[in-house]
Amino acid sequence: MEFPNRGNIGHYAPFDYGVIETPEPEPSEDDGHEWELRIKRRGQLSSVFYDFCPLDVTGWKGNLTVMKLNVRDIRPLLSDGVHLPPSAHCTFQAPGVAICTFVPRPLEGDPNAARVPWYHRNIDVDEVFFIHSGSFSFTGRPTGRGAGVLTLNPQGLHHGPRRKDIELAKKEWRKDARLEGCAVNIDCFDPLEATSEADDPAARFAF
Repeated sequence: MEFPNRGNIGHYAPFDYGVIETPEPEPSEDDGHEWELRIKRRGQLSSVFYDFCPLDVTGWKGNLTVMKLNVRDIRPLLSDGVHLPPSAHCTFQAPGVAICTFVPRPLEGDPNAARVPWYHRNIDVDEVFFIHSGSFSFTGRPTGRGAGVLTLNPQGLHHGPRRKDIELAKKEWRKDARLEGCAVNIDCFDPLEATSEADDPAARFAF
């Protein structure tokens, strides 16, 4: 997992690398007990025993580590005259996958700008879209998709806003104050398949 190339944007948008947190383990006192370290490899566990706590480090060298990024520290890129594509909001990337984070932001101020995502189909990726919080409403009216909804848009499947949402965005563009809510979009270059859990009536999945 790595950060996308930001080009001329630099190291401070959509978030400053300095806000990323990494764990700081604290050394523990030796109490004379035996400590077991379980190592999992290919689904099998092995145990290694120590007469001291093996988690006695205060730091490490290198950049391979667990890290935490608070979504409130993301400052998205904005454009007054054009709706930016999801790639402008890319947070992380890895071979075969791109992760984009959508956070509350002012919408485009130009009345002639396309204020909602355009109708499209992904010819290269399967797209997973998860609404973490809030409700994605482009014109101050709910679109029927709120927190906890997960959608899968398979490669080549046309999808996008409803026609009336597009027309409403043009008509009531002055009412658009902010795009509320937080969502995560994951583009996968390898095809995805729904598991049996998606057939559970209690699950809130949409395909």
